[in-house]
This record gives sequence, C-alpha cells and structure tokens, in this order.
Amino acid sequence: MRRTDEVALESHQRAASTLHFREGLNSIQSAPHDERVGRRLYVGHANSEHGSGEIYVLTHVDVAPNHQDDGLTLLKEISIETAKDCGNISNEVLQQADPANHFTVVEAWTSKKALDAHTQAEHTREFRERLLPMQGGLSDERLYEKMD
Repeated sequence: MRRTDEVALESHQRAASTLHFREGLNSIQSAPHDERVGRRLYVGHANSEHGSGEIYVLTHVDVAPNHQDDGLTLLKEISIETAKDCGNISNEVLQQADPANHFTVVEAWTSKKALDAHTQAEHTREFRERLLPMQGGLSDERLYEKMD
C-alpha cells in the first residue's frame, strides 16, 4: 500500500461519519466488526447491462501461504474467463493486505440465471477443481440482490 493510501485510510477510519456509521451497526450486529483492506489485482470489464434482477457475489478465497503465487495465477485466469460469460456485468479480484494469501472476488451478474450458467460452466468447474488442493480454508460465497 502506498503511503498516500495509508494516510487516506487512516483519515477515513477517524472521520466522524465513519464512527457514526459503525456506532449504528453496533445495535444490529451479530458478530464483531470485520474489515478487510485489500488492493485490486484484476479488474474485469464493466458492462452496461444493468437492470432489475442483478445479483452480486462476494467470494472469499483463502489459499495456503505456499500456494499464494499459484492462487494468484488461477484467480487471474478465472477472472479473464468470467468476463467472457454471458450476463457478467463486472468482476474483480482483491488481495488482502494481511494476510496476502486471502482474496475477495467481487462479481455482478444480470440475473440469477446468468450466474447459474457461470457456476456450471466448464471453466468454473475446472477452476474449483484446481483450487481445491491449494485452499487454506473453505471459500465463503455470499449472494446479494440489488434493492430499489
């Protein structure tokens, strides 16, 4: 992380609006606050196919430290293939600052149907098969829908 980024992050952490937001979460949280600072590694295209029914997917991928480089290569490959899938609006891979062998994949899809087709695509199934022996922990995948 560059020094200017660190200063900006520290400033944001101390801002009254950030502190107020976090205080508001305290009354509804069911687990402690978990913030993961990351940097962008791979950014797929930004498609203009936005509309109702969009699905957003956040997947946490944890590879064993000795597989970090192989994990990076594999995540880049799937990012390129995902960008080609019908219905993919955008996708990006973020690498956590610490530990660096943890990644977050952020995807946007035009519909659940498009996401399901991607999930069953040959390149996605191959990705999961190749990732399995590298994993340091289970992947955590969460789906979100756009609210009006």
